[in-house]
Amino acid sequence: MMIVGNGVDIVDLKRFRVMDENRLGKIANRILTEHELLEFTNTPDRLKHIFLSKHWAVKEAVAKSFGTGIRGNVVWKNIQMQKNNLGQPKIQFKSNLYKPGANCHVSISHDGDYVIAYAVLEHVY
Repeated sequence: MMIVGNGVDIVDLKRFRVMDENRLGKIANRILTEHELLEFTNTPDRLKHIFLSKHWAVKEAVAKSFGTGIRGNVVWKNIQMQKNNLGQPKIQFKSNLYKPGANCHVSISHDGDYVIAYAVLEHVY
């Protein structure tokens, strides 16, 4: 195993909290995978800004762990976050972003008006 990159992102929840439902929906459609979008749709309206903030921060942190940010093959919808049965976030790579042996670990924290995400990208030989 070799760590090939790491990334961190912080989001001010106020940025998403002030958006109306229509604007949140537009951003959700732009950055979320089909699976994530279904979860977003089923999230209570009062929590949608938090859901979207967490996914934004995670995807930004993962993109930074690639050393590129959001560009090229590292696009919003090629990064999917799911939680296991214990609530631990897991990353799945979609499309041509996935490379055999690539694995990404993430951690998310939410306190007050901020969400922070940290990602470590590794390659297993």
